[in-house]
Amino acid sequence: FSDLYEKTYEGFNEYCAWHNEIYSSEHTSVFLLPEHKELASKVPCLGEFFKYIAWHNMANTMIEKMGVPSVMLHYEDYNENFEETFSGLVSFLETEQVSEPIPFFWHDYPDYFEDDAMDAAVILMKSWASDETWDLIRRYVDSDSISDAS
Repeated sequence: FSDLYEKTYEGFNEYCAWHNEIYSSEHTSVFLLPEHKELASKVPCLGEFFKYIAWHNMANTMIEKMGVPSVMLHYEDYNENFEETFSGLVSFLETEQVSEPIPFFWHDYPDYFEDDAMDAAVILMKSWASDETWDLIRRYVDSDSISDAS
C-alpha cells in the first residue's frame, strides 16, 4: 500500500483511514446506496473494494460483448499448483516460456480485517457485483458472510 505505512495490521488500517478520508468521502455518493452508509463506515479502503468489483464487472461485460477469448486465473491457483497454472497461461497466450518464472510469493491477509469489517465488505461487494462477478469472487469469502449478503 505504501512505503509510508508498515506492512502490519496497524499500518494497513492507518493507510486505509487516510485512503477513506481522501478518496471515499469524495466519491461514495456515486456508488453507495443510502442504506449502505453505516456498513461502509466499517470497511477499510472502501474505494479499493469498489474498484475491484467495478473492474471485474467491466471485464466480464467486455468479454461477453466483444466475444474475446479469456482465461480465468485465481491467485490461490498459483500457490496450490504453480506449474499447471503457469503452463495454462502460457498455452492460452499461445507463446512459449523463454525463462524461469519469478518465484511466486503467497500471502493472504485475513489478520488485516476485523470480522465485522469483512462482513460489511462482503455485503457491499455483493450489492455492487454483477451475477458473473459474484460467481467468480464468492470463493474468497466465508460462507457465513455469503449468507448474510444474500
